[in-house]
Amino acid sequence: FRFSSVDARPFVDMTSPDGKTNIRVGDATIGGYATPNPYFPRNAPNLAPYASGDVFAKKYGEARFGHMCQNLQVAQTHPMTPKYHQPGQGLIRTTGGETIFTCSQKGQGMAGYVYSETMLVGSGGPNSQWYIVALGSFLAPVDKAQAAGEILKHSGESLRLNPEWAKMEQALVDQKTQEINNATRANMAMGA
Repeated sequence: FRFSSVDARPFVDMTSPDGKTNIRVGDATIGGYATPNPYFPRNAPNLAPYASGDVFAKKYGEARFGHMCQNLQVAQTHPMTPKYHQPGQGLIRTTGGETIFTCSQKGQGMAGYVYSETMLVGSGGPNSQWYIVALGSFLAPVDKAQAAGEILKHSGESLRLNPEWAKMEQALVDQKTQEINNATRANMAMGA
């Protein structure tokens, strides 16, 4: 899904033929976030305190599964070493985490799972930005949860962007970045 010239978000959504199992890699509705600071209104869109991978996995699962089933409970949540991105140090770092959920759907026991990696750019205080750089989830009947987990794992590990698309995307981002830089320089020159 493309939300702007520099904001393309890969997303795979799979549902079993019986409609009871849903598996997702990514989520196109989630963009980047800025941490709160005194210069942004408190209700600005995509303004949120930084959430580590495990904290985001829990929040995401609660929001995603809360309307899909009843009696949603967190069975366990914990941080993990990121699987797809280097943890990093300093002003760019990535954390991973997972949360396992239980709930019921029309009387049937369900299992939910979310894995996420979040990348923080900055100190975490004002003027920092953070992004969801890996996200996978499923909701399935308890007896199908292991198979759903295996499909999610395989999907996440085998997902590859078309190299030609990635090259085109990078050229577009570079072009738009250059346009923004040129406009900024022109504005600064007029104000000098």
